[in-house]
Amino acid sequence: LMNETINYPNYYHMQDNIPSMNNDRESEGAIYTIHRKVQRNTICPKRDKECKICGGTATGYHFGAQSCAACTAFFRRAIVHKRVFKCRFNGNCNVTIFVRNSCRACRMNKCLSCGMDPNAVQPHHDPIGKLPLRNEQVPVVTTDVPQFIDNSEVNYNIPMYQHNEIEYQGHYGQEVSISPSFSGQNNHGPSCCESHIPDAENIFENAIFFYNRQWEQRRLLNCNVMFLNDIKGYENIEGADKEVLLKNIAIFAYFLERHFISFKKGGLEDQHLHFSDNTHYTSNSESDNLHEGGGHCEGPNFDNVKKILLVSVKETFNILLNAMKEINITSIEYIGVFLVSFFNPDLPGLTPATSHICRERRNQVFKEWMNFYHKQGNIDGVEKIGNMILLLSCVKESLNTVQSAFHMIRVFKIFEYDKVLEDLYL
Repeated sequence: LMNETINYPNYYHMQDNIPSMNNDRESEGAIYTIHRKVQRNTICPKRDKECKICGGTATGYHFGAQSCAACTAFFRRAIVHKRVFKCRFNGNCNVTIFVRNSCRACRMNKCLSCGMDPNAVQPHHDPIGKLPLRNEQVPVVTTDVPQFIDNSEVNYNIPMYQHNEIEYQGHYGQEVSISPSFSGQNNHGPSCCESHIPDAENIFENAIFFYNRQWEQRRLLNCNVMFLNDIKGYENIEGADKEVLLKNIAIFAYFLERHFISFKKGGLEDQHLHFSDNTHYTSNSESDNLHEGGGHCEGPNFDNVKKILLVSVKETFNILLNAMKEINITSIEYIGVFLVSFFNPDLPGLTPATSHICRERRNQVFKEWMNFYHKQGNIDGVEKIGNMILLLSCVKESLNTVQSAFHMIRVFKIFEYDKVLEDLYL
């Protein structure tokens, strides 16, 4: 299209009754200039700068289609790793910025239907930045007491948490090797350097380390199984009991973590409920006013039911985030309640042997949690642990409300939901 010439009238250089020297050359230049401007302005107007796959903000044309960074990365990974997806439904799932991770099969089909070309994907990319020499000495993993630095969050060069975070750079090769970049003032969390992995016998510090590292892996995979397999205390439990423990912690971790993320990202002030995939729900966007049902109504008013459920969500959101603000919760406290809830010896279905292991592990976690504060010189450790246990009871009560709401949603089909939730809730 750029090689074609469109003859526009040269009004800019035209003057009444005055001939111009080199008129042909000027006209050609004017024609070319106008043509380039028109072409540049019609490629991608602002109103069309949206991802053709999910409707998010597009960053340009990738692999032949206008797409956002998330859908581009998803398509690249799927092609490079030769992944095959299968839809659990009818193959016509809705793919939007809010639910694009729900069905990868339908998302992949939409990528292809929008024009993404698998042949345009390069199988390998050279890593950016300085690479270590092949004969460089590999750092030895030690079991020394780790160094502690400012807070316990991680900066992954994406706009997640921009304050009070550990910064580290990841080099991606066959394995992930993490090199530290520290700027610490207070002592709140363990180093994220591979050469400072905490003592393998210390469940608490080990879990904090791998939780911090999980933030980087979250860009590729958000999976509790991966996290639990990394930390100590889970590896020697029988398979059936592992399933019971995982099913118990999955909904709890998702529920608590999204409120924790919301607190860290200022969700209490903005009334934004943030999710781990960098999306958020604005609670102020829904009206709390209920509609009066008229006599002509043939069925239940599900709009009112939805609003009642949303009111419950808002109340829980504000209760939990105000409590987190009062405690000033960090990932240390989050890991504490996560491990205490995970190693629950009283879960139905556990074998006596696993129940005994969980009881020992939970007691160990409490001791190591307290020792962690002691190493930091935090004199409020006992108070923080006590407040988190009180918060834990509030979280469990809220989860019971969520479970009751899910039964209502399932029976009356108020919302669409992933069938995996039935395995977790029922």
